[in-house]
Amino acid sequence: MTNYEDTSANHDKAMSNLLQLYTSFINSFDGSPDAFATAEPIMDRVFDPSFILNVTDDGQKDMQWYRNFAKSFATQRDTAKVTHIKPTNDGNGIQVTIKNVVAGVEIDLITYNGTAKQKENGEYKLTYFEVCQDTPSKTKHQHLENVEKMVRLVEGISEEDDPTIMFLCKMNFMLGKEDTFKLHARQAVESIKHTERDGTLSFQMYFSHGNNCHTVERFKDSQAAMEHLRNMQKDEDHNVCISELSQISVLEVFGPTSKALKELLDKEDYLVEYHGLSAISI
Repeated sequence: MTNYEDTSANHDKAMSNLLQLYTSFINSFDGSPDAFATAEPIMDRVFDPSFILNVTDDGQKDMQWYRNFAKSFATQRDTAKVTHIKPTNDGNGIQVTIKNVVAGVEIDLITYNGTAKQKENGEYKLTYFEVCQDTPSKTKHQHLENVEKMVRLVEGISEEDDPTIMFLCKMNFMLGKEDTFKLHARQAVESIKHTERDGTLSFQMYFSHGNNCHTVERFKDSQAAMEHLRNMQKDEDHNVCISELSQISVLEVFGPTSKALKELLDKEDYLVEYHGLSAISI
């Protein structure tokens, strides 16, 4: 086997080849009936078999998932086009912005960062992809929302389907602790108002004549529900309410819960019940 000498010139040439190959791969999805037949051979040259995508709330996706997604994308004549691509600042990856049209819907531009690994022959292949942390026009959260929208459309989930998540949390507060519980609960709600203005649609608490308290919480989508849970895990007043002043009997979750949201909820030490979106709604 011939040893490959990695000089600066060779590195730049190998990265340039990767940029060109990746651009050709994405631009192969031009809406033609043979788009995937054109793209798949390039795909094998661009991506390492260990390739991982970390671009959705449902956790990391492997190469097989991405291959199946790309095939579905091409089959329904969706289109993709690279609008901008360059090496990352460290020179060992790519940053790319892509325009997608899925099921006739134009998705806002999405920017990704990709990590590349150099092979023994000097070529670079992509091993990891994630949405860009920040661009002049969008935050990471906005890029994630656009990816989720694209995936839903490719998987045949209509934009008219309601992504709203609702929590019904049933708890019992300790006898004689109602006033203290309400004091901390009010502080926790104030925190929600200031930190979750976009994702939390409503948060209401209902008290019975006994020691029962129910919260009814509505979120824009699974991502917003996850942000709420993470915020509450760090909120001192919330933690006092549920760890010292009350006990949760059950949390009922309504709506199209993402895998990532389920994984987060399943780590809690109380009962969680899931109720999927009904086919009948008004």
